Amino acid sequence: MATSQELQAEIEKLDAQIADAKKVEYASALYEVRKTIAAFGFTRADVFGRNTPANRGGRKPRYRDPVSGAV
Repeated sequence: MATSQELQAEIEKLDAQIADAKKVEYASALYEVRKTIAAFGFTRADVFGRNTPANRGGRKPRYRDPVSGAV
């Protein structure tokens, strides 16, 4: 049976392997997304929808708290 120190070392080793695998998967997924967006000419609105904060521009808030003035 392994000691707690050996198991902890194994956990740390596996955590490092998980982090490395996530970096590779992240890069691969981002590459595929960018490639697809470029191939089809998608816009920000196509990908994220038309009613996102980035697509609203400088629109002012509709409602304001009359007491505090908070939006």
